[in-house]
Amino acid sequence: IRMMRAQVGGAPDLVHILEDALGRNTADLTAAVRSIQGARASQAFRGLWTDHNVALIRFAEAVATDNQNAEDASKAKLDRYRRRFGKFAESVTGSKLDARRVARSLETHIKQLLEQTEAYAAGDYATAYRLQRVAYAHMFPAAKQLGGGSTGHQPGEFPVHLGPAAQKLRSALALLLGEHVELLVDTTRAGLRGMPEFDQAAAALNDNTRDLSEAFAALVGERKARAF
Repeated sequence: IRMMRAQVGGAPDLVHILEDALGRNTADLTAAVRSIQGARASQAFRGLWTDHNVALIRFAEAVATDNQNAEDASKAKLDRYRRRFGKFAESVTGSKLDARRVARSLETHIKQLLEQTEAYAAGDYATAYRLQRVAYAHMFPAAKQLGGGSTGHQPGEFPVHLGPAAQKLRSALALLLGEHVELLVDTTRAGLRGMPEFDQAAAALNDNTRDLSEAFAALVGERKARAF
């Protein structure tokens, strides 16, 4: 999301930094896949994941230059990616995951990323940050699905029992605390750079605080949650 917005906003210094961060994230994800599925599967994953990153960046570039043909080409590449990734997930999980269901989940993910970019480019920062929160949250059940469908495991890591209430709360807190950091970075950066999205970024951060308070209320009660 930050990479796509940096492309739209014409911030080449930030694009350069984010390219490195995105590459490191891809390397970490690839290492995680390798630890579960082995080298061959991890290389297949890396190729697919890199292609999808590039297609998303190219889409943002196309939005920035108002190039409809390039936008359509990027969407076509992303459509092929989600289908290929679905088949990959089905293969490495021994058909525990269905290729079509994975592809549909990725369709939702891709739509969120494209629409937030378009909203950001149009100056509709409220919609952009709302979609950012939705897209971030969407990754957690996706990870549960992919992790739970793995055929191999590391000691102490799989299977992860995410069904019980305590584990659901743990997952919700992990999501919201991680999102807190990301939104805080977005808000402080917007403030430091005098960016027009500052108010909407701050509003998203406040919404995250509200959701965290509700999660803590479920854990420790309303009174302590108010103190939090």
